[in-house]
Amino acid sequence: MAAAYYPRVASTLQLATLPDDLLASPDDQSSPLFLDYVGQTDMAPFRVPMPIDWNYEEDVGTVV
Repeated sequence: MAAAYYPRVASTLQLATLPDDLLASPDDQSSPLFLDYVGQTDMAPFRVPMPIDWNYEEDVGTVV
């Protein structure tokens, strides 16, 4: 079921992961801190696909 329906739902919701530039932003201190903590374990960090519109043109001044 997951193989059939998850891709359909993901496509409909337009799932995407956090962009690199936001992860590297000086305004976001929690994500790099979390990645440092995870790096001290035997776990591998991953970005969760979310239904968030990461097109933030207004913030960079490209939207009127």
